[in-house]
Amino acid sequence: MININWISIGILLFFFNSLIFLSIFLIGIKILEKFHYVKHYEKYISLFNFYLEETYDSIYKKHLINYFSKGENLNNIQIENITRIFIHSVLTNMGPIQTKIFINFFGNYDTLVINIMNYIQKRIDYDEIKKKILDQKNLIG
Repeated sequence: MININWISIGILLFFFNSLIFLSIFLIGIKILEKFHYVKHYEKYISLFNFYLEETYDSIYKKHLINYFSKGENLNNIQIENITRIFIHSVLTNMGPIQTKIFINFFGNYDTLVINIMNYIQKRIDYDEIKKKILDQKNLIG
């Protein structure tokens, strides 16, 4: 009976040590992954901007050019709808693998979506065609 207790304790210690080693190993992988994102930050941001710009061009042609060519400002509901369409389109264009990579890059899904929202809202606010048409309207009116 004494031998069985020592064997049981030995097995428990082995599994406990294995769990500790596995935990340290997984933490190390996460740290290396974060270091990889920092080391290649510019490449990830360039790729992210590529997806944003390509999607913006598509959304602009399908939705925004009609408003901006008439010199109309978008109301809050229209901006929210276009923002939703834009977010969905960006994530669709990225695909599931790239989306997971950017979720890890930004830390979580919400931060990724906030960055996408900020991009579309800044582009809508500072659109050059919209500014030119509104300036012309102001000069005429």
